[in-house]
Parts: sequence; structure tokens; C-alpha cells
Amino acid sequence: MASIAPDNGAIFMAKEYCPIDLVQHPEFKPLVLRSKNLVVIPSQGEKGTKIITGEEGEMLYEHRQEAEGMGDIPGVFASRVNLPEAEEKYRQELFGESRPKWVVPNVRKPGVPLDQIILSDPGLVREIGVNSGSIVYGFNQTNEMAEIACRLGIKYYGNPDFAGWAGNKIGLSEFLDECGLPTPLTFSLHQASQLHAQAVALDEAGYKKLVVKVGHSTGGMGHLISGLAEVVSKCKDDPLKYLPSEFMPEEGAVVQGWVDGAVSVSLATFVEFDGSYAFTGAQAHLVEGQSALGAIGAMPIEEKYLDSMLPVGYKLAQGYIRHQAWGPHTMGMLIPTPEESERLGFPIGIPLCNDENSRPGASTISKAWILALREGRYGIGWVVSKIKVPKGTKISHVIEKLQSSGLLIEKTGSDAQGVFVFNGSVLDLGYEDKFYAVAISAKDDPLEAAGIMKQVKEAFL
Repeated sequence: MASIAPDNGAIFMAKEYCPIDLVQHPEFKPLVLRSKNLVVIPSQGEKGTKIITGEEGEMLYEHRQEAEGMGDIPGVFASRVNLPEAEEKYRQELFGESRPKWVVPNVRKPGVPLDQIILSDPGLVREIGVNSGSIVYGFNQTNEMAEIACRLGIKYYGNPDFAGWAGNKIGLSEFLDECGLPTPLTFSLHQASQLHAQAVALDEAGYKKLVVKVGHSTGGMGHLISGLAEVVSKCKDDPLKYLPSEFMPEEGAVVQGWVDGAVSVSLATFVEFDGSYAFTGAQAHLVEGQSALGAIGAMPIEEKYLDSMLPVGYKLAQGYIRHQAWGPHTMGMLIPTPEESERLGFPIGIPLCNDENSRPGASTISKAWILALREGRYGIGWVVSKIKVPKGTKISHVIEKLQSSGLLIEKTGSDAQGVFVFNGSVLDLGYEDKFYAVAISAKDDPLEAAGIMKQVKEAFL
């Protein structure tokens, strides 16, 4: 295989990049969700954080999760608003009867989380119940989600108490300590004045940079990386300069050592009600720039990384089970170079856990689309990314442009070829200038998939 050089600085050379189809791996069951009859309520919106609360644009990311309601038994999908007309037409022509039944409120309530909208509307709860699947599944794990499941008389994949603790960056550090797993040196911060002493401690420990993450940081939001030398010398005068704009003392943040040269990966785990579990996905992240600590995309994982990730995964799974945290989990990990591990005093070859999502992570959501597009085939011939477009671009223009250039996937199947685009509402309503894309190679060739994604990016320059 020739070298893969996605347009984001990540380069995998032929002799080094050997991805694995996780369906063929004995420790993984990527198709777990496709066998379930789910009520998907992808409610986004966190309490006590600047990042998501009241941000309608972030809540419209709910549309990403429709594929998790597809599978052997199409389920129910609740959404705050309908898809844009062009995206609805595209999805219907592509997936047809395999799509879940959509339930949408009659009244739009911008800035109000979907789970709260549903609970305030008995008629909506009844409509979901009439079409109901057997288990409630969502994005954020909240008491409101648990109450919806209770009213429907069905089970809920989620534990709000665990999600509120370990899904927060401060609680995550405590959970990992409980599991006996290493993480970069981390401090809890609630006042800007604490930053200087913490920066000094990180500097003395050998780190060259630090990253501040607010409690509910997600994607590219709520993070800020700074050079330690500058922070140590200047932050006493203006500590807020080195904190993310989303920082609130009542929410808090963590200050963590930044590990240079580490490979960013994630491991998805699904825990059943009986305490059994399965690893459902693993991806290598494509990271772009200092602000995008959350991945801008993903590629198939290499087996050499799984060898070190799985022992960590076993310990995490036992922690989830101990806390009765049923449902999906995605743990972000950093795999440092041996030299960096030795320099910072970490066990060589052991990944450092640094980001827990007690919910379906972006890797789980993108995997669901890959499986839907390829009708149950996962493989290695795919790439996921976010594509930047000029402000004001509508999803209808994106679909038309890709269709006319022959790049758009227009037929599902194991031999699907091209790119699938989604999350058009954030474009059409003016909240964002990027959309999600999954590029797929019919030959199951990751090089070809990367080439398709490169063409898509160039089409919108």
C-alpha cells in the first residue's frame, strides 16, 4: 500500500500503517447495536456549562445519531426538528425502510434539551410509546432520560450518576485512579489563581505544554493548550488568558500535562444489563491544530495499538460494571513514544487515558453510519472527517455539488463507493461552517478512501 496522507498532517507510511477490520478481531463486536430495537433520544445540552447549555447549534448535532437506530430492527428516533429537506430526501433515497421511525415535537424550543422537551409533552411521550422500541438509548445520560424510559416502561442504557461523575473531566481523573490506570499529570482547577502553582508543578515534572479542559469539554470546544514556560512566567499577571473562554468556576476544569508526539486513539465499550460487555470499536484520531483536541476525523486502527489498548480496556470495563454504568462508553487514550513515556515517568507501552465519554462518542456514531452504508460491513476502507465550507453554504448545495462530481454515495451495500454527508442542520441554520463526511472505498482500501476525502475537501476550497 502506498502512503496515506490525509489533508491534516497525519501521515501513515505503507510499511507502518496496517489497519485491521475489527469484525475479524475476537475481542470486538462492532455490530452490537444493529441487533437491538432502540428508542434513540440523542439529547444534547449539559447543565452547568457554557459549552452546550442554550446552544441550539450544538443541540442540532442530534441528527448525527440516526444510524444508531438502523439495523436488523429499525427503531424510533426522536429529534427536536426535522432534517433539512434536501438531507431528508437524500437519506430516504439512500436508506429507505431501514431508517427508524422519526418523532418530532410540534413546537420548537430553541436551547432546551430534547429530553426536557419530551418530558414536558405527554402527547409526545405517547407517540414514542406507540412506536416504541425495547430500550432507550441516547447521547447525554440524564435523569430526564431515565424518567422517559420509566414512563415508557422500558429499560435505559445509561447511568446518570456515573455519567455526571466520570463523564466530567474532574471525575474522570478519580475514576481512572480507582481503576489503577495512568493518565497525564492532572490537577483540578476552580479559580484562575490556582493555575500558576499547577503550571510550576507540571514544569517541574518535565512537561513542556499544558492543556486546560473545562469539565464538559467536547470536540474542539472547551480546551486550550499553552507553552509551560510562558504560563509559568506570565500567568500571575493575566491567568484568564490561559483558560478556555468557556471556563466557569462553578463548573471547574482540569489542568493537564500535554504529551508531545503521542498517538491519539479511542476505545468504545458496551456494557449490558447483566454485566457482560464487548468492545465495539477502536479508531485512530486525526487531529488538526492546537484547538482541535477533539478529533476532526478518524481512520481504522492498527493492531499494534490494540495490543496495548485492550489491557486498559479490560480494567475500564470492570470499572463500568462496578458502577452499573450500562450502555456505551468511549475512552480517549494517548499512546506516547517510548522516549516520552520514559522521560515523564510512565510505564513504557501503556496508553494514558485522558477523555471518557459516558455516551456514544463520535467514533461510535461514525461507525454506525459506516455499517448502515455498507449494510453491516465494517472493513478498513473508510475515513471520517469534518469538511469546512464557506459561511452560508447549505446542505442542499453540498449534496448537489458532490452528486454532480460523482463523489456522493447513492447506493448502500458492501460495495458502496464515495462520500456520505450529514449534519446539515448546523449549516442551514447558520450555526457552523462544517459538515461531517464519511468516505468509503468499495475495494476496502483506506488509501482510496483517503483520496476520496481529499477530493471532497478540495471541492469546497
